[in-house]
Amino acid sequence: MVNLPNIMIVGLTGMSGAGKSTVCDVFEHSGFVIIDCDKQARKIADNRDFLNELQSRFPDKILNTDGTLNRQLTAKAIFTNNDKRKLYNRIIFPYIVYDIIEKIKVSGEYVLLDAPTLFDAGLDIICTKIVGVTADFEVCVNRIIKRDGISRQSAEERLWSQQDKFFFKNKCDFILENNGNIDDFIMCAQKITKELKGYI
Repeated sequence: MVNLPNIMIVGLTGMSGAGKSTVCDVFEHSGFVIIDCDKQARKIADNRDFLNELQSRFPDKILNTDGTLNRQLTAKAIFTNNDKRKLYNRIIFPYIVYDIIEKIKVSGEYVLLDAPTLFDAGLDIICTKIVGVTADFEVCVNRIIKRDGISRQSAEERLWSQQDKFFFKNKCDFILENNGNIDDFIMCAQKITKELKGYI
């Protein structure tokens, strides 16, 4: 267990397309420093030690000829094969966790970890509380298609590769359901920030 005294670390996780970005905006406005774990993962994807380990352990050739990560091939491999996704995550997560903990140490009193794979990476053990964002499957599919400009099949594969809403409802301290009015959704998120700050 990492010792991070006097820091409130809130984990934010949930389904793709459910509205985590909106929740991040609310928390940032409330004084939380946002750490985008997906962004950190993209940085790690340029780390030479990680790429060397990936090349030696991953069964598919997902590196370009210049040794960089081919993100399209990687996405195709890990979103369509559960075993390959788990292996890829086992390789990359230690790099991500180290990087994130170093950022937390210099981030201030209130930190929000925006981490879709919070539980898979084991980052839940450093969180004071965890907020999960969910929505109906079809709602998420349509949002992903509109946001990322991908096909319905690709959007569905992405969601199928993740945990469903019932997983998050069972694992998180707070749940924000985002199927309806955006103003109500934002108000619920604001309420949670006030409650969380009451813990310190």
